[in-house]
Amino acid sequence: MAGIAQNFPGAVFLFLVIIFSNLVASESLGFSLRVIPADSQESPIYRHNLTHLERMEKLSDISMARHQVLTLRSSHKKSSSWDDGKFVEPLERQAYYYVAEMKIGTPFQRVYLVVDTSAGLVWTQCEPCDQGSGCYPQQTPYFEPNSSSSYSRLHCNDPLCPLRKGQDPKFFHCVSGNCSYTYYYGFEGPSMGILSTDSCNFINDTAGYNRIDLAIVFGCSTYVRNLDHIFLEEGNKLSGILGLNLSPLSLYKQLYDKIQGKFSYCVVPFEENFPFFIHAHTLRFGDQVVLPPSSEVSSTYYTIVKGEDLFYLDLLDISIAGLSLGLPAGTFDAKRGSGLILDSSTPVSVISTKTWNNLNVYELVMLALMGHYDGDNLVRVPKKSRPEKYELCYFNRPGFTHWATMTYHFRGADYFVDAKFMNVHYAQGNFFCIALIGRDGASILGAFHMQDMRIVHEGYSKSIHFYPVNCSHDHF
Repeated sequence: MAGIAQNFPGAVFLFLVIIFSNLVASESLGFSLRVIPADSQESPIYRHNLTHLERMEKLSDISMARHQVLTLRSSHKKSSSWDDGKFVEPLERQAYYYVAEMKIGTPFQRVYLVVDTSAGLVWTQCEPCDQGSGCYPQQTPYFEPNSSSSYSRLHCNDPLCPLRKGQDPKFFHCVSGNCSYTYYYGFEGPSMGILSTDSCNFINDTAGYNRIDLAIVFGCSTYVRNLDHIFLEEGNKLSGILGLNLSPLSLYKQLYDKIQGKFSYCVVPFEENFPFFIHAHTLRFGDQVVLPPSSEVSSTYYTIVKGEDLFYLDLLDISIAGLSLGLPAGTFDAKRGSGLILDSSTPVSVISTKTWNNLNVYELVMLALMGHYDGDNLVRVPKKSRPEKYELCYFNRPGFTHWATMTYHFRGADYFVDAKFMNVHYAQGNFFCIALIGRDGASILGAFHMQDMRIVHEGYSKSIHFYPVNCSHDHF
């Protein structure tokens, strides 16, 4: 147990897109994305000088920043100032979650995109881009549309232009006959440019570099502002965002029928002495998603909230160490702003401190954990001695084995979090902290609670399947 946190900074991942072709029919394909941790020397944004505590603080900051953005994306939270883009308040600079190396154009040009499972539009910074007034500096070249023979702009009357489908004109508009966008991320942004199409060259790096060329719609941004937490790191190589949510413009939805509406992921445990910086984990699409016998799989459905593109799960209750909190029915009502979002891009899970019915569920969870560990006479770490971002920490006791578990009770399925994936351990201080963060509004099931659990999104049935598995075996 004590070794869990030593490689917990590996929860910040980089996605290097490596596509495995599996073309069974013209309308069916599968591919996989290889995951590389941010601390690996293979990473395009490798930082070698962070201490363990700094890495832990950064992951907590990422989780809180993502919660703020996801809450602001919710339709019930949108204010007129958010809708018209007049009020923009960038979050403090944070690190990255996942990064995809994409090859776009003919001949291809390499771009690095932040992978965001809760974002929609795929976009990259494009020429002409003025670093002084229009775009962020990046070490890699901006995408040059004029150098790609397969590039084209979407016209306003193109069937793929959102204006033709009645999407929000606050984000999409017609400029000189071109389908243009002004895209915000909560109070962050905008990214502005022209919706375009081009060929994306996905490759198989283990079978002779077989290529799959797929045309996708993406944003060619020539003005990007107030995304400091993504693009202002020293030595930045990132040029945009790759969205995977339920928006029609996400990569997932654009390839929806070709991948049978399926994708899955499996988070490798962050265990001490585990060669996480070498052994990647995998995000799989379409034919690469294979379920075991149904008896081994638990299933629930995701909730569709009008005007939103996030994956909400219908959470009924929570248990700590096998004891239910007994929450009132409807506490986690997504349509009232208190839903639970499934988001692997958030490192640490977030539990609501104020639901629509004024319950502080996070406090109830903490009280249950206190009752468990106080009852075993573990000594709490004083506030001045524990990490700022975690509210409940205990000193380790030799031979202690009575670790608390957590269960998310979804409609139709129980999602069990093993005790070894509940805590962050600090060897230097000989203590552990509960890996949970409390915030008002929506809750988030994040990556730390997804360790050794295969998560499958199946869009055709609007279901989420999950089952425990050794994720370290899931690699190319």
